[in-house]
Amino acid sequence: ALNASSYVHLLTCASRGEAGEQYPGGPTARNAAIAEAATWSPERTVKELRRSVYSLEGAWAGTTYDMWLGTGTAASGSVIAMHETPFLRWREIVIHLTDLDVGIGYEQWPDLYVRLELDRQKMAWAASHPMGLTQIPQAAMKLPEHHRLAWLLQRAEVDGLPQGPGL
Repeated sequence: ALNASSYVHLLTCASRGEAGEQYPGGPTARNAAIAEAATWSPERTVKELRRSVYSLEGAWAGTTYDMWLGTGTAASGSVIAMHETPFLRWREIVIHLTDLDVGIGYEQWPDLYVRLELDRQKMAWAASHPMGLTQIPQAAMKLPEHHRLAWLLQRAEVDGLPQGPGL
């Protein structure tokens, strides 16, 4: 719920021509909101999730061309392009459904998501390693795509490989 609401906030800022902060107050405020949400009852959690999802879908539906060109700042400090928010939200949902341990493993991640995310993670890997070490290890490349991505995102361990870089 909090992630969806954060994107609504960014899009609202973009509608005013501003580059908003995904979580006003930064990581401290975000962590406090997560801690508070962890105390919600299941009924409130479902209510808040529905409200935030419908609000985000409405914000996307009302987004103008200029708003899609806007940017904001993620909790990590990196710049988020508004046109990236649908993919980032998709990532949030896919990954956290696995993290919640509700019976959805990385093997069930949508094939399209896996292909798109693998491209992003390969670029991130290359950018974070010195010249000559920019290729993902061969042992990881031999893994099925879903497993390779899970390793890259720190959602699976692979014998003989260090932990993947994560998000």
